[in-house]
Amino acid sequence: MKEPKLVVRPTPAFRATVAKTSAIASVRDALIVPIRPGATAVPKAFAAYDRSIDGSIARLLASGDVRGRPGELHSLHPSGDGGPKRVLVVGIGDTDAAHDAVRRAAGAVGRRCRELGLRTATVALPGDVERDGVETNAEAFVRGFFLGAYRAPVYRAGRAAPIAVPSLRVVPATAARATATRTGVALGVAIAEGAWRARELINRPANDVTPLELARTARAMCRQKGLTCRVRRAPELEKMGAGGLIAVGKGSVNPPCLIEMRYTPAKGAKGAPTWWIVGKGITFDTGGVNVKSAAGMRNMKYDMGGSAAVVGVMSAVATLGLPIRVVGLIAAAENMPSAAAYKPGDVITQLDGTTVEVVNTDAEGRIVLGDALAHASSKAPDVIVDVATLTGACSIALGSDAIALMSNDDDVSARLDRAGQTSGERVWRLPLWRSYRRLMKSDVADLKNSGGREAATITAAVFLERFVGERAWAHLDIAGTAWSDRDAGFASRGGVGVGVALLTVALRDAARG
Repeated sequence: MKEPKLVVRPTPAFRATVAKTSAIASVRDALIVPIRPGATAVPKAFAAYDRSIDGSIARLLASGDVRGRPGELHSLHPSGDGGPKRVLVVGIGDTDAAHDAVRRAAGAVGRRCRELGLRTATVALPGDVERDGVETNAEAFVRGFFLGAYRAPVYRAGRAAPIAVPSLRVVPATAARATATRTGVALGVAIAEGAWRARELINRPANDVTPLELARTARAMCRQKGLTCRVRRAPELEKMGAGGLIAVGKGSVNPPCLIEMRYTPAKGAKGAPTWWIVGKGITFDTGGVNVKSAAGMRNMKYDMGGSAAVVGVMSAVATLGLPIRVVGLIAAAENMPSAAAYKPGDVITQLDGTTVEVVNTDAEGRIVLGDALAHASSKAPDVIVDVATLTGACSIALGSDAIALMSNDDDVSARLDRAGQTSGERVWRLPLWRSYRRLMKSDVADLKNSGGREAATITAAVFLERFVGERAWAHLDIAGTAWSDRDAGFASRGGVGVGVALLTVALRDAARG
């Protein structure tokens, strides 16, 4: 019996514009007033409006109730006709807290605007940001606002409830900062849309997002954004020799596939570098024959968080029209136990001919990535970056505050570190010393797929490094950052969409040279 298809809600249109200070006088829904800690005076951009409502904002500040902490929110209900329905006074932290605090604050505002059913919001950005931080500050507010408005789909009677996202008007601190503000707003919109797409993919149930449904969703995004998309199914994977992807996927009735999305800039492509972004797409992970515990399996629909990030990055790159060639590659499979499933002790042959002894079927992500990385490397790109929810050890080492980074190239590593500081999706580099290779040696094959508990996050990267050859490469382990158990800042319970901002900013910077 065929399972009923769930209704998938469309990605909303994100509308953000840059307006003049005079726009504050015409606000009808929400007026957002950012406040620093210790502020006693109404910000200059809102002074005239505050006088028109008898100093309500000034009295709130004078009361001492406003601390200015990031995300602290106070709601005013202005009296009279023709003005905004709500004035939202939001703490954005001090300037040392910088853009992360702005994103968290904007997330709280976006969530409240969605809850109140407001259709538009207007914010005047603070003027105490250094000139070179104006663009990042604008991006931070726009991304935080739209992603704060996100809510994971709830299925009722087979229907996913739609969600309305407010539009946003951003008023620069000064006219001289309008251009940088506009650039930041455009980046924020592109990243927010990409991360929204990633969240939706992660949060949809695994009985809906199978490997081929992931491919269908990626293809639909590519069609919308003008990208090309090729999906290699099981018969073609067999001909290619993608033994890793086939082995992991053969335990499921849902066959594996390899999804390739390609972006070529319309202009300015001469001499542009080529980056391949590779994502782990395990749409559900039972652990295979080495089955996980019930508690450990519950949220394993998120094990395709790396592939969701790749879809989001490709969407953002196309929206921005970056002058850089980017290929997104996803190795998609379900890891299930069955009579056909691969087993501990099996020896499999990967796409590049490397043989692998299967020690643990729950170390499947690196196996499917091995084939994908070998395929990417064979195309001679300038840079390869893979992103994956790869190891539980990463969560133990770094928690939910940082992405683990391992790389064979100092320049690529430095680029990702800078992009992490700018985007707020911070990375922490772990060593990839040759001495770790001893832990991945097999008695019967070129490699084994697990080195045990010792340095488990690093040894997973050691395995992956085998498949990139001499190409500049970085591995991002997002196991600790891809899922949230609560609403916090601009993150919502469920998939976070992490990696989209980090990689989009890294690609933007690489395109700039």
